[in-house]
Amino acid sequence: MALTQLAHSASAILPIVLPSLAAIFVCALIQQLFFSSNPLSKVPTVGDEYGGYEKKRQAYLTRAKDLYVEGYTK
Repeated sequence: MALTQLAHSASAILPIVLPSLAAIFVCALIQQLFFSSNPLSKVPTVGDEYGGYEKKRQAYLTRAKDLYVEGYTK
């Protein structure tokens, strides 16, 4: 008897609880996606002044130590 009453009360509360939990989850997801900053955007990069991929590669092949020192000081 007590088990059926518990099941009945749980089935009465379930339509209220599940949408509330879903709304909280969606709000948290939206907050994470749109309002948090990307931590990788603050990482300094080296060689942006060279332009394309091939120019950066050539600069690295010719003077890698200078690029390393420049990146270390940023």
